[in-house]
Amino acid sequence: MRQPSADHVLLEHTALGDREAWEDFQERHALLLFAYLSATVGDTVEAEQLMDETFLRAWCEASRFDAAGHVDPASWLLGLARSVLAARRVA
Repeated sequence: MRQPSADHVLLEHTALGDREAWEDFQERHALLLFAYLSATVGDTVEAEQLMDETFLRAWCEASRFDAAGHVDPASWLLGLARSVLAARRVA
């Protein structure tokens, strides 16, 4: 059986309400998420707003994350970012 990554553990703890784990997860992924969003929308201010929305959604949905290790946490986070982008474009 594969050991869960540090990010998997952080999300598992986040789902239990551990704010320190959440802050650690955000710090580990902020640069990747910001780079993806700013490249996608071409505006750093909008990218920051989208990043905040994405992290809020991730906090709210952390309990739904597959902490067993079947999904990469960065891929999960980028999937949430794509959903936030899609919702913003529809609105």
